[in-house]
Parts: sequence; C-alpha cells; structure tokens
Amino acid sequence: MVRNIRCRPRRRDGVAFFADDGVVDVERYGSHQGRAALIKFFSQMPFTFMFHCLIPKVIEIGHDGLSARGQFRLWELATKPAAAAGDAATPVWVGGEYDDDFIKVGGEWKIKTMRLKLSFITPFDQGWVKKPFAD
Repeated sequence: MVRNIRCRPRRRDGVAFFADDGVVDVERYGSHQGRAALIKFFSQMPFTFMFHCLIPKVIEIGHDGLSARGQFRLWELATKPAAAAGDAATPVWVGGEYDDDFIKVGGEWKIKTMRLKLSFITPFDQGWVKKPFAD
C-alpha cells in the first residue's frame, strides 16, 4: 500500500485503499461508510495542505492471514483555510492515534475501518498546550 500512496496525490484517490464497505471514523469529523461517502469525505477535507506522517506502533496479522489490525501515531503539518475573506490561513499541527482494521481482498490488503482519535489540531504559533483545538 505505501508504494501506491505515493502515486496518488489527490485525496479522493485514497478511497482505492479501502474495502467497498470501508469506514472512516474521525473524531470531530464523523463516521463515513462506503465508497460514495468516503469520496465525499476525502474531497472535503478541512485543510488546504497536509504533510501527513504515520508512525507505526503495532501491526498484527490475524491467524486467518486475511485480516489485520494496525495502530499508528499521526503527526501532521497542515493549513486550515481562512475562515472569512480577507483572513489569513492558519498553519496547524495535527496529532492523534489511528486504530485500523484491514482485510485481504483478491490478494490485496484493504482498509476495512480507519479510526482516528485526535489529540490536537493546534495553531502552529500557539502549540497544543495553549490551544489544543483550533476551532
């Protein structure tokens, strides 16, 4: 999967890595299931720029060889667009924890469920201690 992600610069293309009935459940942004819902979700991300880094914690392959579970840390630099005309965009740090389920479909690993618990989305200049969420 990692090799293919580099070849897919548009956000909505990430849906190809999900099972047909795949789920994305992101704290503060809701739960979205199925291809149409995932395309809509990824197309409407609340950031204009994202440098999305995942730090693997654990990946466990199921005894059946057709399922797996992975836990990853998220560390991201992103840009929130301006809230109103004339306002400046806001650079933010994003941190959280992924807890994902995978299934093997037709010999390829697909994401069955992606869960993200956010720890912070904080303005770059204030940090997560002063302002954990830049709402």
